[in-house]
Amino acid sequence: MTTKKIWFVTGASKGLGLTLVRQLLAAGYAVAATSRQLAELTQAVSAAPDQFLPLHMDLSNEASV
Repeated sequence: MTTKKIWFVTGASKGLGLTLVRQLLAAGYAVAATSRQLAELTQAVSAAPDQFLPLHMDLSNEASV
């Protein structure tokens, strides 16, 4: 049995986080990524649902986490 590696990236809608998500997806990894701006993240990354899970999370809001 092989184990599929899944990355979890926070702050993924811009900058280093977005670049990392794109690189990981291009390398074939599955990625769960968070952003305060879910629509922005979804628009910035177009990947298959079985490979990419965008999640809304505001780290400054405990209930969101």
